[in-house]
Amino acid sequence: YSKAVSVPQVVSTAGDNVQLDDRIYSPPPTITRGGDIAAGKPVTISATMVDGYTAYQWEIAERTTTITPEGGEGGLAPWRIDVYTGWNILDTSVVASGTHSIHLVMPEFKPQIITLLRHFRPTAASRLQFFSRLGWASTVQTARVQVSEDDGASWIDLWSQNGTGSAGEAAFTLRQVDLSAYAGRRIMLRFAYDPYTSGSYFPQTDVGVGWYIDDITLTNAEELINARTVQTPGDRYTWTPTATGSFTLRARARVAGGGFTRWGTGRDLVVAQQPGGNGVISGVVMSNSATPGDLYALVATDAGLQHIVAMAPVDPTSGGYRVTGLIDGAYHLAAIVDVNRNGAYDAGEPMARLPAKVTISGGNAVSAADLTVERYRVHAWSGHGQAPASAGSGHPWNNNPYWVQLEVDDPYQWADSVVVTGDGIGSSLMLVYDPYQGRWSSSPQPGNVLFGQSAPTVPLHYNFVITDAYGQHTIGDSVGFFVQNMVTGVLPADGSVVSATPQFSWTGVADAGASYGIALRDGYGQTVWSVSGLTQNGYAYTGPALTSGARYDYIVSVCLPDGLDCNLSEVAQRFTYQPGGGSVGQRYTLQAGWNLISFPMDPGPNGIADFIAAVRQAGGAVASIWAYDPTRAGSPWRSFVVAAPAVADLTSIQAGVGYWVRLTRGASVTLSGSKPATNAPVLHSGWNLIGVDAPVGDLSTWLGGLGASSVWSFDGRWWSSYRQGVPVFLNSLQRLDAGVGYYLWLAP
Repeated sequence: YSKAVSVPQVVSTAGDNVQLDDRIYSPPPTITRGGDIAAGKPVTISATMVDGYTAYQWEIAERTTTITPEGGEGGLAPWRIDVYTGWNILDTSVVASGTHSIHLVMPEFKPQIITLLRHFRPTAASRLQFFSRLGWASTVQTARVQVSEDDGASWIDLWSQNGTGSAGEAAFTLRQVDLSAYAGRRIMLRFAYDPYTSGSYFPQTDVGVGWYIDDITLTNAEELINARTVQTPGDRYTWTPTATGSFTLRARARVAGGGFTRWGTGRDLVVAQQPGGNGVISGVVMSNSATPGDLYALVATDAGLQHIVAMAPVDPTSGGYRVTGLIDGAYHLAAIVDVNRNGAYDAGEPMARLPAKVTISGGNAVSAADLTVERYRVHAWSGHGQAPASAGSGHPWNNNPYWVQLEVDDPYQWADSVVVTGDGIGSSLMLVYDPYQGRWSSSPQPGNVLFGQSAPTVPLHYNFVITDAYGQHTIGDSVGFFVQNMVTGVLPADGSVVSATPQFSWTGVADAGASYGIALRDGYGQTVWSVSGLTQNGYAYTGPALTSGARYDYIVSVCLPDGLDCNLSEVAQRFTYQPGGGSVGQRYTLQAGWNLISFPMDPGPNGIADFIAAVRQAGGAVASIWAYDPTRAGSPWRSFVVAAPAVADLTSIQAGVGYWVRLTRGASVTLSGSKPATNAPVLHSGWNLIGVDAPVGDLSTWLGGLGASSVWSFDGRWWSSYRQGVPVFLNSLQRLDAGVGYYLWLAP
């Protein structure tokens, strides 16, 4: 794999060293199997090999040419909403047709965006059609339609219209956008009401102000629906379609470090009708150790134990079980406990499989075997306490709270919730996905479901169902699970770590043949190192160098023996890497104009002069530096003006304090210095201008620890804020970074 890198407008003089840092990602895998297959017949899908992969994810979606228009009548469930609150985005007074339209206004001078959470695949004849009415809008307020080919990671304009500075359009106009350039590609769409430059604007939310959108649809295109993902340890996936139809399949690889490649190009598959087989598996005898009264069933699955192909009638009294109606092929036999007693296998019900497969040839099974059933099979992961591996196993429970962390494949940022019911909850509990924290949030244990304080006498059974963000409309099917596999006693405990290669250890309670894994995440929630397939209860860190002063979370996972189910436990511990002294570096990208920065390192006694010189050497020019001192009588501002150093009343800079810096010429510069003894400035009532020495992701907890109510940031164009008491998704500031300055408000 090769990659060409072009770096324009770089000027170097003799004797200079020029360093270019570039991250090269592995190319995505390509599906190497497509074409027509038959319903009920297993087919093995393969993909190209990706260097350094640790697992593969596969996504199968149905293809349909029936595309339902969007105009607000169906509510906001299909949309991700990133707009200012305070008005009803679904309007009933101005519509092109039906009862609703979508109304975007701009109470704050920042982009107001709605993203359609549906995936389309245009053809050469496809067009996007929508009715648009841009009313009162200034000439800097722009209505845009944008397209993404990478699942929303980046966007480009398809269509745009500027305001006129007056009343604008008095009626809807049909807009049509040619999508032929995206023929055969998978796309998403969003609508943005965007201030593209500074100037006056209309902030009102009244009728006739802003942008109305209605009757959005695509013509001559396909929509990809009912997408589902599975993970395999290798580059092959055995799929047994249960219904006919048109599908598309794509893959991506998890690589060392825990990240994923991009999704590869999709491959179409057409599933045809398969005539019913006459194969029979019989003479299977099952014994059990489950609770009396449970129902049992024998099932035949594909070779990967991923899909139920056929199921015997529930018959707990029969001396032998039979599965009929099988076509020729290879199967695994499995026995289940029909917890829901509905005569069908439901995801999450206990399953045990035979060690050998059965082959159907000419309608007859060539082998069969006895099967022992254990009721309590693992289908969820608990964080504290111990759960029995099977009924009557006698594992003790401790008196600590225990919980289960749920994971749902690729949740939309604000579209999904999970409602949980079960033995240890009482009624129900709703979780909402937080994309910035990368977890499901609930109370009282954020990111986890609290399942009770007392020691139960039997394993507890729970159900969860995916709903909309308000828990009102079901999106996915109900799934049940038992509490069993888990890890406890994870070390190192919360606090500081001084070793560059910390030793992780834990106590595991897991199925025979299960393995463990560790994943280390930085303050942004990004996985920086992971390892899997461990059979021992400990492992030393072997990843990239840890950043001095940085905070890390780490989690321990349990993988089932088949390697296909590797759910993570809750974030077990957190530590800060403090090697004791050493150098701290910080990269700055400074623009011409005002910049709000801070210093995570000790600038030293000549910090001002050193900073100005470093910027000048990088090609920039500092005009002035300003500091805010709320205790100073008169004006709280101190300054150093480069053109008038003799009258400067700012004589030094320090770590942990925020500064306004004005440049007449921008530059990118890296500064380094010793780690300060403390990076915590003295805080006062009212406004404080501060900095942090490591990323901060949980702003609510951070503000609470300081007794502060809000924090504000400026990126050179926009202000962002996080305010306590405001729903997290309405806050525009979601994390703090080292090297940036922030305004912090402490109530008097």
